[in-house]
Amino acid sequence: MKDFQEKLDEKYAPMAIITSSLNANMKLVIPKDSLQVFIDKTNKAFTYEGFTAVNDTMIQLR
Repeated sequence: MKDFQEKLDEKYAPMAIITSSLNANMKLVIPKDSLQVFIDKTNKAFTYEGFTAVNDTMIQLR
């Protein structure tokens, strides 16, 4: 049986990743080359609809 901390990590890790990726304007901004990893780690809490380029290396998700 999983211990309490493992259960918390499974449940809330996606939200921690999402909140750590918010910029000062509360927009979700990540490096372009991290998109697939971001989707894989947050798909239980986030629905990916597309992105807008912020600059050459960063994208804003919607």
